[in-house]
Amino acid sequence: KTAIGKFMVQKLNRIFAMRIKSLFEGQNSCKFLEIGPGVGAFAEVLHAVMREKLIYYGIEANPSLYEQGLKKGYTLLNASIPPFPDKEEWKRFDCIYLSHVVEHFPDFSTLMKAFSGMYEILQENGFLIIFVPDYLDWKEDFFNGDYSHCYVTTERRMRELVNDMGFVIREVKTFRSYFSFPFSEILFPFHCLIKFVAGCLYNYICPLEILFKIKITLARNILILCQKNNAKAP
Repeated sequence: KTAIGKFMVQKLNRIFAMRIKSLFEGQNSCKFLEIGPGVGAFAEVLHAVMREKLIYYGIEANPSLYEQGLKKGYTLLNASIPPFPDKEEWKRFDCIYLSHVVEHFPDFSTLMKAFSGMYEILQENGFLIIFVPDYLDWKEDFFNGDYSHCYVTTERRMRELVNDMGFVIREVKTFRSYFSFPFSEILFPFHCLIKFVAGCLYNYICPLEILFKIKITLARNILILCQKNNAKAP
């Protein structure tokens, strides 16, 4: 990633971490599960924001990233879900977080089992937070950007999924980088221009990976915050 790209990710992670912190104001602790923590970028920011209140767990399928996380001191499990581990320690979470994970599930059936499992291991009134690319905005870059993208994610599809799985939607926001609505839509013309210019350079002049990364920098992503059962909004 470029320095600008890292800065944008850091800003977005802090926005999400502050929102999660706000959900648990007045509580002594938050048992938190991140699915697909990767290099631990979000975990690092969340720990800095929530400090001793955070009880962090992570499930990482990639063995190399899992080992890196262990070295940083995180409580991790090297596994693919579903199923979820049948241990009491890995149950009764206050919040589960998935960022750019849903689109990697191989099919609808597996995704349903995963969401059913998350529902079961959440505390009553627990929160599920999902961040996914918007296929309607990414278009061809949704599949071209990552060979492991399988499940198409849009706002409508995700709304229907979480509703059918027993969750109540509390908040939906769209982002371009760390800019949310209405600034995300103000940036749409710039996204189109960057996508066109970087795409032409990548396709016809020099297929450098950084050009492709620049091309999708301002592509739209969707944040869905939902809650188990019919609890009161935070």
